[in-house]
Amino acid sequence: MSDNDDRSWGQFVEEVPDEELLSEFEGAEPRTAAEIADAIATTEYEARSKLDALCRAGELRRKRVREEPPLTVWFRPRAAFVDEDGDGRPVDERVDELLKDMEMPGVSGMMRDWRRDAVRAAFDRLREDGELEAADFKRDVYPSHAAGYDDPEPWWETVSERLGDLPGVVDPHWGGETWRYDGR
Repeated sequence: MSDNDDRSWGQFVEEVPDEELLSEFEGAEPRTAAEIADAIATTEYEARSKLDALCRAGELRRKRVREEPPLTVWFRPRAAFVDEDGDGRPVDERVDELLKDMEMPGVSGMMRDWRRDAVRAAFDRLREDGELEAADFKRDVYPSHAAGYDDPEPWWETVSERLGDLPGVVDPHWGGETWRYDGR
């Protein structure tokens, strides 16, 4: 916060417009209440209250990422920014187009198509459940979409490298094993 900012430390969070708080989020990158409190010059308690209100309004989501010591993060639903070009096309159409253009390993066109189908199956399963861990994909998607792989580990490496590039998918870069689908 700059010295020229006329907001006083610990201001009432109701005075902070929703848009200003939401602008502190970049993409689906999660933020803690302490980070937001510092950014908008208020107390952590007040920031948490505002963040929770925005969750109830559907503008943010939250997730507890650690039990001890407790750590909760808030993040923008991917749907808030996945259609930034404003074309309004359905998610399935955008996914199909992205998969068609995705580079896939494989010695034949048929094998590359199988691998595209495996990524699509993983996407569909994630969209259906909302959250999945890598083990869930390997257990539930790999058996029927092995895509020429004899082992789920190299299969998952191929799928996971591409799954995060699809609309609404938030990969677990910020910690943990949980993949999320935040599209609508």
